[in-house]
Amino acid sequence: MKPLKRRKRSGGEKSMPFEIGLYSPQKKLVKKVNMVVLPGVEGNLGILTGHVPLITAVKPGKIKVVGENFEEYYNIGFGLMEVLPGRTVVITDNFSEEKGQNGA
Repeated sequence: MKPLKRRKRSGGEKSMPFEIGLYSPQKKLVKKVNMVVLPGVEGNLGILTGHVPLITAVKPGKIKVVGENFEEYYNIGFGLMEVLPGRTVVITDNFSEEKGQNGA
């Protein structure tokens, strides 16, 4: 079996936005973003447009959400993530925006 070929990105190429949906029993958040980094059970996962489809468990920790003109952080609980073309969905037992933090 041949290994998958990765598409090369040039340094100046911008990532196309995709939709991130964070869902918990209490609330939901849907945004257009360029990148998401979140805590998977095997380590941190970085998601960009064009990521291969994926379903995985996520563990409690911090999500970094980067859009065209913003960078936000959310704390999440246990849950599942599904990456689809143009959309990433995170279903978690709870999430909250991290206020007054720079993500450090």
